[in-house]
Amino acid sequence: MALQTPVHRSNPAALQTLSDNDTVFFPFSNTEEFFTLQKAISLAYRAHKGEQRLGGEDYLSHPLAVMRLLLSTGETLPFNTYITAILHDVLEQNPLLSVEICATFGEEVFQAVWALSRPFLMYKQSRREHEFLYIEKMMRVQGTIPYVMLVKIADRLHNIQTLDGLPHKKREQCIQETMENYMPAFKHCAVRCMDTEIAGAAFTLIDILTKKLRSLEVV
Repeated sequence: MALQTPVHRSNPAALQTLSDNDTVFFPFSNTEEFFTLQKAISLAYRAHKGEQRLGGEDYLSHPLAVMRLLLSTGETLPFNTYITAILHDVLEQNPLLSVEICATFGEEVFQAVWALSRPFLMYKQSRREHEFLYIEKMMRVQGTIPYVMLVKIADRLHNIQTLDGLPHKKREQCIQETMENYMPAFKHCAVRCMDTEIAGAAFTLIDILTKKLRSLEVV
């Protein structure tokens, strides 16, 4: 994993993460941010090692893409937003990493990652009920950590942008759940968010997601 020297936010630095062809440009404010993000990527790499997306890509490409979407909004977001984006699926792979996340990145990041971690599907629980409880959990934590749903918007947007690798039934299910369950929650949280930069980023990504869904002729 090759990493270049960090520079200030006015001059983004490049992180070469998986290979020389997989580069993330991140506007570091200091060296501590640079190495903290490096630790997050390393942890995510360990957690997702050997895992692939349905399209055949290395799974780590997904959290990196989620972070890129957040960076693309042009808003100055809390640094922990990007750390959470990198780690948002880690606990689903290995719940035992909770202690390491909390010790390395702090209680706030742990709570945000926990909120974004989908709970186990309970016996005889319908998928609809499972999704409802998952969204409810994220919205509850959103009350104290206002970027939780923003990370989920970016996560869902990337999933919708990469539907080609999914079987037809799974693809249609993802689209329907996004429209019926997630979009109302996304818009609700964006409207109620008191942080103008987080809200601005949320509306930017919601607009992109809406246009993508319209291109799929489901709106």
